[in-house]
Amino acid sequence: MKVLFVDDEPAILESLSDAMRPHRTNWSARFASSGREALELLEREPHEMIVSDMRMPGMDGAELLAHVHDKYPTMTRFILTGHSDENAILRAYPVTHQILAKPCDANHIARAIQDVIALRSKTHSKYVNDFVGRFHVLPTLEETYVELIRLLTSSASAQQISIALSKDSVFASRILQLANSPYFGSTREVVSLVSAVNIVGHNLIRTLLMAYQAGKMCRDKSRRQIAMIADETERISNVIKILLFRTPDFEEALSVAIVNNVGKYAMLSADPVVYGQLLSDATETGTPLNTLEIRQYGASHAEVGAFLLALWGLPIGIVKAVANRYNAEEFRQSPTHYALHLADEVHFSESTGEMLLPAAYEAEDPFGFHAKLKLWNLKFNGQFAA
Repeated sequence: MKVLFVDDEPAILESLSDAMRPHRTNWSARFASSGREALELLEREPHEMIVSDMRMPGMDGAELLAHVHDKYPTMTRFILTGHSDENAILRAYPVTHQILAKPCDANHIARAIQDVIALRSKTHSKYVNDFVGRFHVLPTLEETYVELIRLLTSSASAQQISIALSKDSVFASRILQLANSPYFGSTREVVSLVSAVNIVGHNLIRTLLMAYQAGKMCRDKSRRQIAMIADETERISNVIKILLFRTPDFEEALSVAIVNNVGKYAMLSADPVVYGQLLSDATETGTPLNTLEIRQYGASHAEVGAFLLALWGLPIGIVKAVANRYNAEEFRQSPTHYALHLADEVHFSESTGEMLLPAAYEAEDPFGFHAKLKLWNLKFNGQFAA
């Protein structure tokens, strides 16, 4: 893999060159002292990743990454910026995968690059990089936008804001991403959306929402599809609340439920006509959507979503739960994975009127969830009868 580092300070580039030398067997590093030089280099030689400083004379890091996003969408894009530079976050937010705080330890940068290499090596479909690379900002449903603005301009609690945020999986994922970024200096993984709201803050969330979502409220033909995905996300979240409320796994599992459909949004954004038809076919025929996705693209929304969330730097527990959404071997390994699986089955059975849980699960209830579902009075055709 080829990584391009961009900084206008020669001393920093020299330091990075020295720090990256031990890793040259894993990737090759090139260096540019300006945005213009970086773009000229990219025209001559393709790279898989770029790490740019934000503050540079002439073309700054955000402008450079905007050009890179447009011309080389599958490149991984990281930016380095100072702790106090909120404006940099606003400008870099839509075009970067991760925001790293300056000063940043070179070893941390090296680990981040190694994580990207490992992530790319696990991708088996050529479409995944394309979906993730072309994903930008997806329209927000108008009613969700209005509700969020109302809450963010009032004295609403982080809990109230997180509930509204949960209706927009992509924006919620980005708030979790920011809360987990080194920019905010968190010393632990942030898995709770409520905690993420408190860390990022009402003002920055409102500014981001108004800057990038106001002009993109969904009023066109994609509204029905986006609303359908949002409705599924809400239904799955409701099941998670029933199964795991007041347990140690609840906050992480709820975040998983909220972000688990990010891959669908990425696929819809990159290929709206074909993927929109897959969504319709799944609804009309009762065929599981992931089956249709694999048939069409060689990858499901679970793989695309996990790749994107990992690239954004979300906690590994959330990424793994999304990645293993359809992996039967993982279902009974953790309460979060099993709860997500059951929530999927509940939603699918409600939408098709059929009970599709494998017979092998009838006698298994590793976390005591079946009884909770029975109490919730779901119609499982006697599947969870005492």
